[in-house]
Amino acid sequence: MTRKKLIIKWGSRLLTLAAVGFIAFRLFQYEFDFSMLQSPFIVAGLLLVAIVIGLGVYFFSFNFHWLIQKLSGAVIDRRLATKIYCATNMYKYLPINIMQYIGRNQIVAETKGVAHAHVALATLLENVFRSLAAVLLVALLGINLINYIQMTVPPWAAWAVSAAAVGIIIAVMVFFRQRVTVVTMAILLGNSALRTLVISISFVLTLLLLGEGLTLELAMRITGMYALAWLIGTFVPIVPGGIGVREGAILLLMGDLVAEPILAAAIIVHRVLYTIGDIFAWLISMRYKPNNPV
Repeated sequence: MTRKKLIIKWGSRLLTLAAVGFIAFRLFQYEFDFSMLQSPFIVAGLLLVAIVIGLGVYFFSFNFHWLIQKLSGAVIDRRLATKIYCATNMYKYLPINIMQYIGRNQIVAETKGVAHAHVALATLLENVFRSLAAVLLVALLGINLINYIQMTVPPWAAWAVSAAAVGIIIAVMVFFRQRVTVVTMAILLGNSALRTLVISISFVLTLLLLGEGLTLELAMRITGMYALAWLIGTFVPIVPGGIGVREGAILLLMGDLVAEPILAAAIIVHRVLYTIGDIFAWLISMRYKPNNPV
């Protein structure tokens, strides 16, 4: 192992340990009434939600592996890409949210034919299409997207992000036209939509397990609003894991739809479940040893 790879290896391990430390610190900051978790059924249901969230992260790493291969044209060990993706996913809990994206560049040192530009572009496309998936989900559920966006972010910011997203997609289609086709983009959008839907439904399930009675119409509305809240939290890079921003957006968007005590509890519980899911995905990825260990 070269000196450069050794530095990257131990640097990534230290960052992961630091992320775990920040996670523990954040979790202990939450004030929560555990009396509502006395039922084994509720506890088991919430743990199942956390596992589903973790599996979503793990399987979405396959999407990142596929995208990197498409952009670079290189053959990449999927186990290596999955391990790096799930480990660096933990970095989002560090004080600077972009650390998870920087950490993905480990794959450049481990794989021939992959450049930093490929990793950066794959990360951009991942976020662009997850954003498009969230917007699509909100629109399909019949929610007045423009009205709610105006409630949460300045209109100029929404238009700027939209223009940047369209520009990125067009640029990729032009410069990588031999490897990235319309079919590729459709698959990416489908995978992103599935990921967004799973996360949003997990919040609805958390509300149900905590005792909130939801009609099908209300559940669908909350599903769309959570997707929008996730989108807002994702694009605030200075906040670890979007903590605080996403929760504030949820309170703003759902405050009139869900009983306040249950909504407040669900926000905390779901954040904990989301974090447990990230750890679960990381642990699963560690079970598989790549051909060229990180």
